[in-house]
Amino acid sequence: MGSLAYDITLANNQLTLSNVYTPKDNGKTTTHISVADAQTLKPISYTSDRKETKLNLDFTDPITGNYYSKKTKKDKKLKLNPTEPFIDFNWTDHMIGTLPLDVGYKARFFQFYYNDESKVLTEPYSVKEVKSFSYYSPRTGKHDTWLVTVSEESTGAVYNYIIDKKGPPTLATRNVDG
Repeated sequence: MGSLAYDITLANNQLTLSNVYTPKDNGKTTTHISVADAQTLKPISYTSDRKETKLNLDFTDPITGNYYSKKTKKDKKLKLNPTEPFIDFNWTDHMIGTLPLDVGYKARFFQFYYNDESKVLTEPYSVKEVKSFSYYSPRTGKHDTWLVTVSEESTGAVYNYIIDKKGPPTLATRNVDG
């Protein structure tokens, strides 16, 4: 479908995650930039520029921002009040690798995702199971890993992460079931 490039930088105790999606047909590039506290992953800001929308959020209390529809040419000022502590959806895959994983580990967390057509701001996810797992890569050989099964509670989707026990904490692959 296209290519996705990630870049994570650290400066002033803040992590910045930029991801850029470029479609195979060289259509409109989509850019997302999420800034979070380097120690806690607490969101600081988020910007996106997509084919039909632009979104800017400041994760203050309440969250403030601007949603712009390129289709309707309308701006919408945002003031959002989620009820649970959360992480920005862009950091979820990376956050899984930083958890204190061990056989039997369980956890529940909320992911923030703004959708202008929904009143739901956060969605619950559960770490359902963690297993010790041996993964073989044709390029790098055998790896001792964690197989982490995460459930998206609202949809029932299941994500399986394979996280290297000895590698960088954010090294993960994700397979989706359900």
